[in-house]
Amino acid sequence: MALNSRVYQHLALSAIFFVLFFGFSTEVRYEPNWKSLDSRPLPAWFDEAKVGIFLHWGVFSVPSYGSEWFWYYWKAKQTPNYVEFMKRNYPPDFTYADFAPKFTTEFFDPKAWATLFEKAGAKYVVLTSKHHEGFTNWPSKVSWNWNSMDVGPHRDLVGELAKAVKKTSVRFGLYHSLLEWFNPLYLKDKENNFKTQAFVKYKAMPELYELSDDVYWNSTNFLAWLYNESPVKETVCVNDRWGNNTACKHGGFFNCHDRYNPGTLQKKKWENAMTVDRYSWGYRRNLQLWQLLSTEDIIEQLAKTVSCGGNLLVNVGPTHDGLIPPIFQERLLEFGSWLKLNGEAIYGTKPWTYQNDTVTKNVWYTSRRVDHSSIVYAIVLKWPEVQTLHLGSPKFHILDARLVSFATRSIMATVLTSRCLPRFARQISLVASSSINNVHRKYQTSLIKQQATATEPASKPSRRHVITMIPGDGVGPSLMTSVQDVFSAAGVPVDFEEIFISEVQPGQSASTNTVIESFKRNGVGLKGIIATPANSVTGALESLNMRLRRQLDIFANVVWIKSLPGIKSRHSNLDFVVIREQQEGEYSGLEHESIRGVVESLKIITRDNSHRIAKFAFDYAMKNNRKKVTAIHKANIMKLGDGLFLECCKEVAAMYPDIQLETMIVDNCCMQLVSKPDQFDVMVLPNLYGNIVDNLASGLIGGAGVVPGGSFGHNVAIFEPGARHPFAEALGKNIANPTAILLTACRMLRHIHLDYHANVISNAVLKVISDGKVRTPDIGGYSSTTDITLAVIDNLNL
Repeated sequence: MALNSRVYQHLALSAIFFVLFFGFSTEVRYEPNWKSLDSRPLPAWFDEAKVGIFLHWGVFSVPSYGSEWFWYYWKAKQTPNYVEFMKRNYPPDFTYADFAPKFTTEFFDPKAWATLFEKAGAKYVVLTSKHHEGFTNWPSKVSWNWNSMDVGPHRDLVGELAKAVKKTSVRFGLYHSLLEWFNPLYLKDKENNFKTQAFVKYKAMPELYELSDDVYWNSTNFLAWLYNESPVKETVCVNDRWGNNTACKHGGFFNCHDRYNPGTLQKKKWENAMTVDRYSWGYRRNLQLWQLLSTEDIIEQLAKTVSCGGNLLVNVGPTHDGLIPPIFQERLLEFGSWLKLNGEAIYGTKPWTYQNDTVTKNVWYTSRRVDHSSIVYAIVLKWPEVQTLHLGSPKFHILDARLVSFATRSIMATVLTSRCLPRFARQISLVASSSINNVHRKYQTSLIKQQATATEPASKPSRRHVITMIPGDGVGPSLMTSVQDVFSAAGVPVDFEEIFISEVQPGQSASTNTVIESFKRNGVGLKGIIATPANSVTGALESLNMRLRRQLDIFANVVWIKSLPGIKSRHSNLDFVVIREQQEGEYSGLEHESIRGVVESLKIITRDNSHRIAKFAFDYAMKNNRKKVTAIHKANIMKLGDGLFLECCKEVAAMYPDIQLETMIVDNCCMQLVSKPDQFDVMVLPNLYGNIVDNLASGLIGGAGVVPGGSFGHNVAIFEPGARHPFAEALGKNIANPTAILLTACRMLRHIHLDYHANVISNAVLKVISDGKVRTPDIGGYSSTTDITLAVIDNLNL
């Protein structure tokens, strides 16, 4: 689905609009300019719908390899695995057009599809009328012999599905791409730097008018015509992909980019278009089970999206013969079962004052107005093991509560409703999605406890976040004291479970198992630097840090390199991220002395871990609106190990066409960092290179004392300073800079959705640095750790 090519001046590369075969009169006329078009209110049905299903279907469903961008990667990019796939399976003279006759759709049953969508809880469905390959799924007059009636199915796929969907409660929409990779008219316009518009005039615009079921060919602007004259003018909804620089700026609603999920309330209606197959929008035969989102994953996406005012558009890819694969059907039907029980908390709701809870993780809120009162729904993605749910955001009197529904099987869902006093949130409902046995009895127990403890307005959260704290070696303990003092002054609802663990002081250290159990129990930790002695005190080759990473499966380390106001450096306005794999490579701890005086050290690189860290880096880039990932390697020398890492990066990059992949040899990377560091956006590296590069990069913006970092696994996140230097020589001198650990702690707070406290503290830290009056010696001052801490507290704007 994603696009990374240049768009036309007046016409977007793709658009979603809903074809509804009825309309009403309107007195308002919209002019062909964005100010006027953006003033059109979005039809109410779209905001109320909340859930849609997306279908990517076309000739790309025949090779069904890699993704729906198959043709582009095979011919335009000549991506090696795509080229090899064709060489291995098809004759040399085989063309992409030869796939079209095999797009047979013989099992396509539009009535069965429409029924499935309705059972899945969808309120609208969006079909690709045409993807970037240019093949139209209806008999277009301007796509001769490259449409579903002339070749392949010999059917009007758009028309048949629209007719079937019209007979259900689901609305019908189309995703229509206006880019065609290899269309001669498009390529000619592109060659002319899009100063000509032949493709728009003779191909793109006629197709849009065909789809809109009308004969107004001479409108000066399609959107103005759509809103003023078309038969769907009162009910049509369009997205923001309508021109150069229109994404997230113009249109009826925003979807900005694929999988857009900002996590915060937006001023404009938006949509999260995401796909059950993590790596492709179209069907692919090389799909692996682990690459699919679970039903729980989809429900989590729904909760986070709707709570922040968005709609969720769930994509599945049908096969070339017209089937929706059973695994996709299963996901959709389970999703629909959850919605059947809990749709009250989704459909027609509005974002509440708070989008997520400040005390209990995995709780998201929606609300609705009923007469003169409100109902607030808490969507609980993971029910607390203690069986009592504590909510920090709502401040209300609860007068009564009731159990609305619960479900069995693998997808559990329960709704509890509690009536509240009128001047606060009028009602609160609790919706749970988890795999809990005997869910009915347990939730009834929770309900009784909630009634007993919530009869007075909450003056403070009844339960606080518990965070594992590892002070670390060197100045770590004094820096953690700084964090605790600032958190206390800011009123952060966090309690620390402090455990001292050390390799240089083994006599005072807790056991590794104690620390691991704490991290598993709490899920989040704040960690100082654990020093690794030059010669292991314990005799173990594997460091304590490596044992923690492996046993907790903490595989990705992230260091945020961002210039800070007030700290002078050779380079300004730097903003990039260093992501390194941290479980293997040279740090694998596999060393031995084969003969006296000869040591062999094994460097381990695996496909699974390389693929995983590359996927993490590209996911991070996509979610944070980064444009480029640079893979750092030494594959010119270490052709197998680093070659495998580089190969995995390229494979993953093919799944993210919106994000540029750059490759760079590590020694060149170091030179580029000190000469032109602003060229970097996201860097992904094997273990050793990453450790070197993130420390080098830290020096560009002020050193180890100012750089935040974190390490991530699937179930645990550990936040620690970005540059790993325990600064043991400063122990007891009160001169260590607490900036890095405070900014790291702010990253941790955002991770657990305490955004308000994170912003208050980070703003205070940045103000202290910017003012320049209080600074530790490492950044040119004479102040102490305590001075910085007190200055930050003084600048807290609560």
